[in-house]
Amino acid sequence: MYAFEPDPRNFYILKHRTRKLKNVIIERSAVGNKKSKVKFYVDKFMGMSTIYKDASAYPITCLEVDMVSLDDYFQDLKGDIALIKMDVQGSEPLVLDGMKNLIKKVKVLIFEFWPLGIKVAGFEPFSLIERLISNNFKLIYIDENFNIYNGGKSYNKINDKESLNIIAINKKYLNI
Repeated sequence: MYAFEPDPRNFYILKHRTRKLKNVIIERSAVGNKKSKVKFYVDKFMGMSTIYKDASAYPITCLEVDMVSLDDYFQDLKGDIALIKMDVQGSEPLVLDGMKNLIKKVKVLIFEFWPLGIKVAGFEPFSLIERLISNNFKLIYIDENFNIYNGGKSYNKINDKESLNIIAINKKYLNI
């Protein structure tokens, strides 16, 4: 298991909680589209830190952190990846840009779909959904009331002010 965390506060917690787990590798870096240094805005509230200043509600400081692409990091990986769970505050399109090859090996991808955060990051929110569909993923939407919707291109339940959880399942792993 691998975990990437650029926020120093969350990294400390992650390191502490995984210290006895031999199968967990943690990296203090952001995940994006290339290996580089990026500005990282640490928010007053630990869940909102981001590389996009305008997506952070209450930034308290700005740090320079390493960013990696998953294609580069896992370039020698043999086999498939069972699950990628990401919470990147609107950077999901950037992460997908950095895993153009790896996406073919991913069975399940889980993330929060926050259209406003994605727009603030400079991306078109629904292009993310289109990209997953074009990469052979079946989408399942789960709203804040735990209502479950089969995804596809049915965007009518999504607006800018809400967020949804999306479970994207690679169709080649479905037994249907």
